[in-house]
Amino acid sequence: MTQARWQEAMSLGNDIIDGTHREFVQLVAALEAAQDEALLGAMDALIEHTQAHFGREDRWMGGSGFPMRDCHTAEHEGVLAALHEARGHVAAGRMRVARVLPPELMHWFEGHVASMDAMLARWLQAHPEALAGAAAA
Repeated sequence: MTQARWQEAMSLGNDIIDGTHREFVQLVAALEAAQDEALLGAMDALIEHTQAHFGREDRWMGGSGFPMRDCHTAEHEGVLAALHEARGHVAAGRMRVARVLPPELMHWFEGHVASMDAMLARWLQAHPEALAGAAAA
């Protein structure tokens, strides 16, 4: 049974953000469930999504003057660095890293959504121009 799963408490009331977050959770769950031979592909899919996900949020923060941008972006950079490091371990045949990563990611993600992303979602409600074209981005 997978531990990575969407919970309604993660919803921020923004369809774009919530959809992206649901996809992140689905990809963490796929990594968690992957057999050894599929781990690298699952890692790559998670990294690809996460780069786009974080990049989109960074564009919103930059375009709207979000005051907590540096702190928020620093968290994103740390997670991406950890994902790339974990991918290197998996590529070298050290699969255990991929097995401990999903619960750690979910622990981080739940806190990040409840704090950083909740602040960003509220900020974006007041600055809807930052979301212009977001569905296409």
